Amino acid sequence: MANKAFYQNFIQAVTAIDWCIANRLQMPALMLIYSGIDSFSWAASMDKSNNGRTRFISWVEKYMLPEKKLPCTAEDIYSARCAILHTMTSESNLSKAGKAQRVAYCWGAATHEELHAALQKTGEKNIIALHIEDLHQAFRLGMAKFVEESETNEELKKALQESAEKHFYSMEDETVDNFLNRLGIRMGV
Repeated sequence: MANKAFYQNFIQAVTAIDWCIANRLQMPALMLIYSGIDSFSWAASMDKSNNGRTRFISWVEKYMLPEKKLPCTAEDIYSARCAILHTMTSESNLSKAGKAQRVAYCWGAATHEELHAALQKTGEKNIIALHIEDLHQAFRLGMAKFVEESETNEELKKALQESAEKHFYSMEDETVDNFLNRLGIRMGV
């Protein structure tokens, strides 16, 4: 089982995504979702030497897409990740090269079917509609599936544990002060 900090970090990320969605902050929500998928696919990888793209696509194919039907491929999701994180647009090098579709997002009460119909009327090509909450749910379900699988698969458990040991830890000021006091170190105010 991964350490507490690992789970705490992802719980905080999911909580922040939920908050962004509830407060109609679509771009920050997408940034957090895509960086979360990046981070979790790294943690889940048994071969950390794989490049990020390979890890990301493989994890999305194995853990996200089987859990939640999305109108896109893992390559489309990776391309959308690149577009959002690098340029805050729908265009990435993969979409420009015709290797992935661009993604247009809807949220709230809108449906991806409605957005898709609107996109069709504009004549836009190589673009799909995706609801932000569907993407978020696929990420959450994918994380849950991986954690559940890692409980019975020793290789996955080991990969997750090794990654979790490198995860960011945070402590409250009082905890740090108590630790430093025990070491006899006094910090200036």
